[in-house]
Amino acid sequence: MSIHAISRQHSLARRLSAIASAIVVAISLASLAISPAAAQDAQDEAASENAPAPVIEIDAPEYNAGEATPGTTIAHDFIVRNTGAAPLLISDVVPGCGCSVATFPSTVHPGDEGVITLSVDLYREWAGHDVNKMAVILSNDPASPATKITMRAKVLAQ
Repeated sequence: MSIHAISRQHSLARRLSAIASAIVVAISLASLAISPAAAQDAQDEAASENAPAPVIEIDAPEYNAGEATPGTTIAHDFIVRNTGAAPLLISDVVPGCGCSVATFPSTVHPGDEGVITLSVDLYREWAGHDVNKMAVILSNDPASPATKITMRAKVLAQ
């Protein structure tokens, strides 16, 4: 296979990965709109000036793992703080693809912090390429119900 053909395949793979990530974000955001009762509850709470609300803050929403070996797994702990006045409820952390897994706390109390661990399996086919994997945190923060975290790495050539 020529270098030009390989370059076109990699370019196509990057575009497909970006499209898949965009679809995951869209589905995650759409899932928030599926529950009319939950949406109404969030609107009612936000409408009340005196109602306490959670506020999600991620210390560093993007992490660069640097160089990594194909066929291994990289992981990072994202620190999540609740700077609001009500418990932050994390309903899900949706990875952008099947190569990623996230673990997370279901509740972060006001003033506390929690850890979301994102793990990414680096497929051997990615050798020699940069990877950019994301996940969407779904929470009850009325201002940021879907918060993105990203992990990057350069997969070394074999």
